[in-house]
Amino acid sequence: MSVVGSIAFSQFRIAYDVNQEVEATGGGNSITADVEEGISLSYDYMFTDMFGAGGEYQLERDDEFAIHSVYGIANYNITDAINGFARVGLDIPNESDIDGGLCWSIGAGYSFSEKFGANVLYSWYDIDVGEGVDMTYTRISIGATITLW
Repeated sequence: MSVVGSIAFSQFRIAYDVNQEVEATGGGNSITADVEEGISLSYDYMFTDMFGAGGEYQLERDDEFAIHSVYGIANYNITDAINGFARVGLDIPNESDIDGGLCWSIGAGYSFSEKFGANVLYSWYDIDVGEGVDMTYTRISIGATITLW
């Protein structure tokens, strides 16, 4: 297999987001709160075996809270069944008075077959809520993937 493959493919992912936390800092104060568990849906289009782009949509959770994202993705196949991947992009909060920022994720996956797999993902989001207050949102996701050619 070459270092950069030549087969384009896409995949859909449904994930259950657990262990979510929001931390707001500003004016010398810091507040941390847990976020209700929820579901995220994502789509990745891989230009090669290693590089692609995608987007993620979160179903609303606590008080209609959701952060969507668009990102570039890098994938590395460790074995035929195990891979590691990283995503870097922009987050898009669903509330118009909050500005998005940068986001990144790192994860690992296991392929049960050519079409079906599972993965775990740690994600970090930077959010600007204005008036000198910055917010970070982190989560761990456990997901299932369906790969299309």
